[in-house]
Amino acid sequence: MSLGYGSVLRCSEAPRHLWIILSKPEETDGKILFANFTAAYEDDGLVIGPQDFPRVLTKPSTIAFGRSHGPVLLCDLEAAVQKGCFSPIQQPIPILTLTRIIEAAHRSDLLSPAKKRLLPHHAPES
Repeated sequence: MSLGYGSVLRCSEAPRHLWIILSKPEETDGKILFANFTAAYEDDGLVIGPQDFPRVLTKPSTIAFGRSHGPVLLCDLEAAVQKGCFSPIQQPIPILTLTRIIEAAHRSDLLSPAKKRLLPHHAPES
């Protein structure tokens, strides 16, 4: 499985958060913004429930924009997957859910302008 925009991975270390790639590396010279799903009471108030990502999310969550990592080189994340630090989730995130996350990221006060430049400028294509 190749990693790219919208890829979701599970961290191998506790608390084993899910992480999502919020950039299109082909448009950002291989640099990505990478953020984790976390408890619904944190950050910008975007709540993503199990109905938004069936069979993957088990409780209401949000994206921890304030603790996102970026710019990170995609090749460095791929190396971390090879080392077993992350495991890709095989089920793709629904386009509507990804769209909501990207729209919330653009609105977020928790992302710096430099990190926002790593976001796609338009909604995901279905």
